[in-house]
Amino acid sequence: MRLGIVTKSMLVLVAVLSWASSEFARAEAGLTINRALLVGIENYPDPEDNLPGVIEDLNLLSSALVKSGMVQPANIKRLVDREATKANIVQAFKDWLVNGTNPGEVVFFYYSGHGVQVWDEDGDELQDGLDEAYVCWDTEMVRQKTRREFMGRPGFAFDAKKCKNLLMDDEAKQLIQDLSGRTLIFVSDSCHSGTMYKRLDGFFGKSKTIQARSGYKSVFEPRESGDSRSQVGQKQAVKTGLVDHSTAPGVELIALSAAEDSQPAQVVEMAREPKGFHSVYTWFLYHAMAGAADLNRDGKTTFQELADYLSKEIEREGYAQIPQKHFSNKELSSRAFLVTGSQPSATAEQPSELACLLKLEGGLSEKEKQHIQSELKRRIPKLSIATNSSGVAGVVSFEKKSGVYGGRLSDSTGTYWEPQLNSNLEEVINKVAGNLRALQYQTAFRRLQNRNSAAAVDVELITQGAAARKRGQVVNGDRICFKAKAQQGGYLYIANVDSEGVIHPLYPMHGPQRTKVASGESVSVGCAEGSFAVGPPFGKEMLIAFLLPEKNDLLEGLWQKDSVGEPQSENTEPQEQFIGAIRRVLFDGTKPKGTWSSATILVESYKE
Repeated sequence: MRLGIVTKSMLVLVAVLSWASSEFARAEAGLTINRALLVGIENYPDPEDNLPGVIEDLNLLSSALVKSGMVQPANIKRLVDREATKANIVQAFKDWLVNGTNPGEVVFFYYSGHGVQVWDEDGDELQDGLDEAYVCWDTEMVRQKTRREFMGRPGFAFDAKKCKNLLMDDEAKQLIQDLSGRTLIFVSDSCHSGTMYKRLDGFFGKSKTIQARSGYKSVFEPRESGDSRSQVGQKQAVKTGLVDHSTAPGVELIALSAAEDSQPAQVVEMAREPKGFHSVYTWFLYHAMAGAADLNRDGKTTFQELADYLSKEIEREGYAQIPQKHFSNKELSSRAFLVTGSQPSATAEQPSELACLLKLEGGLSEKEKQHIQSELKRRIPKLSIATNSSGVAGVVSFEKKSGVYGGRLSDSTGTYWEPQLNSNLEEVINKVAGNLRALQYQTAFRRLQNRNSAAAVDVELITQGAAARKRGQVVNGDRICFKAKAQQGGYLYIANVDSEGVIHPLYPMHGPQRTKVASGESVSVGCAEGSFAVGPPFGKEMLIAFLLPEKNDLLEGLWQKDSVGEPQSENTEPQEQFIGAIRRVLFDGTKPKGTWSSATILVESYKE
């Protein structure tokens, strides 16, 4: 991408946790939860409906609640798999949470399992005509959706009258009302969870949204950008449903959910600790409860910080789900969720090898396989070839069909980069090597992130006149620009890594342009000039913004370049020097880590 001339861009906000400690932050004077009810369904009666990782998520959350000091082990009740029938969930809510606590106390409810949307029958869903429901262990579903028209628009949803033992959102609201006088923390990790809440569209097993991060499909299968209900960079109003405070008078309600009511909640195979299959939302919630959500490192995590952390981290990792939050009164948002005392600052993580699994299949001769491996190692000196998919940064695949060579990168987020197809093997190797270089430098930039300070700089993608896209995706011909907003005053520097590993310093540009921005000020890049054009090379690109408290001459000099490195060049020294210089500025030992901040965004661009 040649941003600043004509190019393509990048966006799905990506952030990397800056720690992976097995030690858990213990709350010193945080929230005390009097009773907790945790419900998780991994193994449904039909194995096709199973959701791997749910039980492990339940174990992680239970451990986090205890280790943080929020709740005593004896005050946690769990319903797992066949225990989680509709009747058992309702009865446990009444006996354990309602009858087992008194007004003034705090209760915690968590659900992880399938969720569906059904047609509203009582007329209380005026926005979309849909109710949401939990799929309990003993729920009997009619798997064909029913077509109806709502407000003149056709739609498809399940017919609740033909299903048995769904736990409807209306029933959940009644249970919540019985907690009058108490504070309820309601956490729902399933599909359609903006109003109640994993996905069961059509047949369960075909669309559970289980995504293996080390997943693999043929090189010759195209990437698909698809569409979504909302345009990139824009937000739509979402009906509140379950989290509508008017449905629970007298209850202090803190509702946190994994997705909007129209969205799936994703299960993926995580390459980072804790590894294995996990729900995206609960995995980040676990890290939040270990202290990661205390971004300003003041030793206190409020519910607002918790909600912001979950939203930003999931967005930055590129998942197509938008977590929701609701507080029945404004004061709850500033209430302390976790108090741990001050936390130590993390040190800069040094560059390491880029571990990838290499798949050489489909018509390649042994000589061609050896050549591909040796050439990739020569072009990417830090590339290490893994023997399995555990913990790898990506999967590199090569095939050959009808005289055409194909190469493709699938990175650790489970996203496929643009396939490279050519009758010339060297051209395919060059293109894939460029993608690997891009992944290497994007990974290096992630390691420069400061996740220990308040979110002092935010970056927003602006699309102009484009059709609706999945969030974080742009298509050839789209015109885009972006804005960076400084929550605190400082000196702003923005750079881009394109899908071939070339670095482009973007802001400040050449000349007298200032780098200092005031608190709350927004800086536009490319908007006034008519925006950038999305074009080849397609794939993933990263933009990273740094906000420093003081002007830095070294960075000022670095940002006088148009680009760092050349496409398909085997000389990676310029990029290494550029990133190394930034690292020395940020981690020179003279500035406290909390005085500067950074943010990264990724965008997937498609040919069509």
